Amino acid sequence: MDESARANIQDYLALAHEELEDGVLALAHARYRLCLSRAYYAAFYAASAILLLQGIKRARHSGVESALRQFFVKPGLLEEEYGDAYEELRSAREESDYALGFEPERSLAEANLESAQRFVSRVEEYLRSAGFTPPAKP
Repeated sequence: MDESARANIQDYLALAHEELEDGVLALAHARYRLCLSRAYYAAFYAASAILLLQGIKRARHSGVESALRQFFVKPGLLEEEYGDAYEELRSAREESDYALGFEPERSLAEANLESAQRFVSRVEEYLRSAGFTPPAKP
């Protein structure tokens, strides 16, 4: 893997953590729709990072989900629960962003944020086990 790919993976992970932080802030301010969106995007960026480890890039959200299942869940590199979690996070984000009148409760926002935190942690654990180390900072 070249340094550019390593840097891109690190950038995706940084974005994932930023989204988690924004999700916590949204939750604290009772912005539950926003929290659902940020939770999903944290998982999206983490999934994009793990896919890039194998040189896989997908432009569409559905493509990231499919590739995650095909290249990581199906072969047993990630547990099925993480494929399911990604799908549930994406579904909640879509409902939150596009369903008029959708008013999620705090419990859903909390559950999704916790799910996203577990997802990001599991991706980072996998990356470390695969020998990924972040590029040196300039």
